[in-house]
Amino acid sequence: IFDRIEALRQAGLTFLIVEHRLEILFNYVDSVYVMHLGEVIAHGTPADIQQNAQVREVYFGE
Repeated sequence: IFDRIEALRQAGLTFLIVEHRLEILFNYVDSVYVMHLGEVIAHGTPADIQQNAQVREVYFGE
């Protein structure tokens, strides 16, 4: 499925992926919105999200 996601991205298409395991998407997306308890807690590039303290605590237990 990730080969298809990458092909769609390279074709310039925009799409929404809902996934709980954020780390598997980081290599395939340009922008990430992170939700927790029904609220957006972060938005940015995969690099931004990986550095976000609140996201790291909620999703990665750090």
